[in-house]
Amino acid sequence: MSASDSDEEEVNEVSPATDVTIYNEYRMGPAFGCKFPLPFIQFMVERLLNQKLKGKTYQPGDAVKWVRDVADEINMKMEGLCKQPRYKHVIQVTIYQQNGAGFFCGARAIWDLLADDYASITYDGGTFMCIVIVFGVYQY
Repeated sequence: MSASDSDEEEVNEVSPATDVTIYNEYRMGPAFGCKFPLPFIQFMVERLLNQKLKGKTYQPGDAVKWVRDVADEINMKMEGLCKQPRYKHVIQVTIYQQNGAGFFCGARAIWDLLADDYASITYDGGTFMCIVIVFGVYQY
């Protein structure tokens, strides 16, 4: 082996990288400023309910369509305007007739108090009430 061969071997060797810092990419919660946007959701849903339900009178057949339309439109707006990284949302829309009967509902969940949240909006239509609940759950 000549001196020129050993020089070529040294040139072809790859030197190891130094000072490489590996950072953990796993998130333990939502990034700062990226929580579920409750004030915007409440404003958006209140505005939507006023547009869709104003001046309507309760009819059982119509209420089924209203529930579907309101839930679908909120879902589309959530995907377009309120999308936050790693959040999933659930929309519950309830419409019932105001005829003097009582109405009770409830919800239970096991979730992270620091990351998960919900918005509840009530619309009084005179002959009916509409309750919309939008749940935002952070996906770890």
